[in-house]
Amino acid sequence: MKKITHLHTVLIGLVFLLVSFTGKAQQVNAGVDSTAFKIGEQITYWLTAEADTSKVVVFPESQTFLPLEMVTSLKPDTTFSGRTYKIQKPYKLTQFDSGKYTIPPQKVIIGNQKFQTDSIQVLVNSVKVDTTKQEMFPIKTSVAINPPSSFPWWILWVLLGLGILAALVLFLLKRKKIIEEKKRKLPPYEYAIKALSQLDANNTLEKGDIKTYYSVLTEAVKRYIDEKIDDSALESTTNELITSLKAQKEQNKLLITDEVLAELEAILKRADLAKFAAVFSDRITAKEDRSRTEKHIEALRDAIPPPTPEELAQDLVYQEALQQKRKKRRKLIITISVIAVVVLGLLTYLGVSGVNFVKQKFLGTSTKELLQTNWISSTYGFPGVSLTTPEVLIRQGMEDAQEVIKQNASTSIESFSSGEIQHNLYVMVNTISSAEQLEIDLSKTVDGVYAFMEQQGAENIMVKDENFTTNSGIEGIRITGSFNILNPLTKKTIKKAYQILNFGEKGGFEQVIVIYNDNDEAADEIASRIVNSVDFKNDN
Repeated sequence: MKKITHLHTVLIGLVFLLVSFTGKAQQVNAGVDSTAFKIGEQITYWLTAEADTSKVVVFPESQTFLPLEMVTSLKPDTTFSGRTYKIQKPYKLTQFDSGKYTIPPQKVIIGNQKFQTDSIQVLVNSVKVDTTKQEMFPIKTSVAINPPSSFPWWILWVLLGLGILAALVLFLLKRKKIIEEKKRKLPPYEYAIKALSQLDANNTLEKGDIKTYYSVLTEAVKRYIDEKIDDSALESTTNELITSLKAQKEQNKLLITDEVLAELEAILKRADLAKFAAVFSDRITAKEDRSRTEKHIEALRDAIPPPTPEELAQDLVYQEALQQKRKKRRKLIITISVIAVVVLGLLTYLGVSGVNFVKQKFLGTSTKELLQTNWISSTYGFPGVSLTTPEVLIRQGMEDAQEVIKQNASTSIESFSSGEIQHNLYVMVNTISSAEQLEIDLSKTVDGVYAFMEQQGAENIMVKDENFTTNSGIEGIRITGSFNILNPLTKKTIKKAYQILNFGEKGGFEQVIVIYNDNDEAADEIASRIVNSVDFKNDN
């Protein structure tokens, strides 16, 4: 017979300690004054340590006795014997639920060394209640409720995504139109000459529309000045515009004669009389003003001095800054477009796949849906473990257990699971078999549960164990409890409940793990249904 004496590894992180621990003689031990007590009663638990007088002994002072609760920590009792001393540290513990519990191993530090005690099993008995004297009440009648809304909300997600896409397309089309208009825009001089030519082609003067005639005339010359000389020309009065041009002439920014300025001023004033006072010039004067205006525009074009090297340098800096600004704007538009496409893709994914599918992928199927689905009965591993589950269990890779397999060539390890530990339901089946019969101490697997939970980052671990018998009479141990763990997706702490069955059937080791959300009635029913269906395949 082959005997396993120590834990070698963890089955994909979930096979616990199986058998007795061996090692050096301990310098610490633990004990209780009673292994059976009633709900709410207190027992005395003590830790005893022997050490050299030169070493300091540190006992635990926090709630490390869960599932039992530490009521108080009493003063230690110390006795000396030569160069050594013995110290006993008592605690008062209690529990308010009946059942079979295991006080987990406690860590004691002596000097720089850490020691760990054995676990201790205790039985908490319930208080008998005379139910014949309890007043009975009738069952309440059922209350009808309105059925939930069946509106397909995914349609709103699709419409929202289409709206975002439409807004993005309109924005890009509008921007493209603005860019094309800028490209098609004529230079200031060509625009002014074209406006005068269009004035002639429309025969505005021949039609007697003097007011429109002078309006087009003055706008042509003012627009040229506004874009090339003075950017306030379109909003300026005649006097303000002429004053500005004379000032630039005096500063040698405009090489123009006084005669041209005087004639331009006269034309603009006649235009003001025609537009605002309805005082019209004769047609001959109007035609002459048209010819003079074109000549004055040419004179103004020639009057602009060439840019100095300093101005050219400033313009180059400005153009570079403008180019950088355009690049940043282009990058911003691309970024917004990419984000919009991603958001649209996600919304479309939600709309096509459905919110429930996405929730199932990242959070797992809801327990109510699992409870109502068609369940699957199957046998997993060897020795074969038969059970019924909402979803079929998938065989897992055994990369993490290769070291165990190498050390025990005759050992076979198999693992099957469904879901993830952060999902609403997680089910796992582990089996170990060997060519030689394994001698399994199932009582030690309880210690392994606590150790495993700590490795997974669990906190506030509650461990309770009891004997378990399958429908066919196979005996094992059921370990139940709860723990808090951090959800890696939401970064929030969630409370999980668990039920674990450990068996040593047919010379092997078999384990069934069910982890689910605490305080979930549907999950409780699922877990009970799975556990009650566990049995072993009959090879006879």
